[in-house]
Amino acid sequence: TTLTKSVTAKSNKSVTLTGTNGYIYFCYPASYGNLTSILDQNGFEQFSSFTKYTANVTSTGLGEDWTTSYFIYKLNNITSPAAWTYQFKF
Repeated sequence: TTLTKSVTAKSNKSVTLTGTNGYIYFCYPASYGNLTSILDQNGFEQFSSFTKYTANVTSTGLGEDWTTSYFIYKLNNITSPAAWTYQFKF
């Protein structure tokens, strides 16, 4: 029910997550390219535990409408992170 927004240039990100019974989502503009690694709080590779999706966002009602593609990485299983820091790497 809670999302955190970070508007920054392309770079590796460390994100601290806290919550109960939910999925982890990591979304960004597709123009950044694919992730190469997702590390959990213990430094273990979790890339295969996520599924990648693509979503297109289209503006409407503007003088010049546009469409932007986003990549969405979603953890395959529900989790309850307790201040876990995940590293998302390009």
